[in-house]
Amino acid sequence: MTVRLSESDRQAVAAVARIICDGDNFLITTHSTMDGDSVASELALLLRLRRMGKRVVVVNQDPVPRVYQFLPGSGEIQTCDRLGDLTCTAVFVLDCGNLARTGRVKN
Repeated sequence: MTVRLSESDRQAVAAVARIICDGDNFLITTHSTMDGDSVASELALLLRLRRMGKRVVVVNQDPVPRVYQFLPGSGEIQTCDRLGDLTCTAVFVLDCGNLARTGRVKN
């Protein structure tokens, strides 16, 4: 399968890749009231960034629903009320159309 990107899309992908390669600390979040695809997306990115030697924190408004707690790494997902201040290179907001859907995490 070949994916053809416009020049502006190629530049955007390259910019994200540079941020990931150059950065050390990342935060990952998703929408409140998580579902399976949001949890799985967070965990996939968490595991990939960690394999690259990055420090990563996954923070959500809500705890992981019981039905998804079997997923590897799900125990590392924290809620924002249990987290102090963080300094991050970048924040990845996954499976979420706008920041308001992240709930208290956006604060």
